[in-house]
Amino acid sequence: MKGKCPECDSVDLEWKDSVIQDRSRGFNFKCEECDTKATEWYALEYIETEVRE
Repeated sequence: MKGKCPECDSVDLEWKDSVIQDRSRGFNFKCEECDTKATEWYALEYIETEVRE
């Protein structure tokens, strides 16, 4: 994850848990500079099914 704080643009983030909602995955974080808590969202995309033997 290459996020930055939406309030102060810091990249000093403490990543927490993640959540899946519909076709998106969100990563919760807290900014170590200004204490902002936010979620960074990514779209999930199906690529292929791999058959294992």
